[in-house]
Amino acid sequence: MTDHTIGFDISRSHLDAFRLGDEAAVCFENSPRVLKSLTK
Repeated sequence: MTDHTIGFDISRSHLDAFRLGDEAAVCFENSPRVLKSLTK
């Protein structure tokens, strides 16, 4: 099993996610539609 360190920054308009191992970053709109798709 591989461990990953992941950080999230949550604001009113967006969610930022960052994975430390490979420095991958992504930004998501903070909306019910997007949150629902991320929890699947």
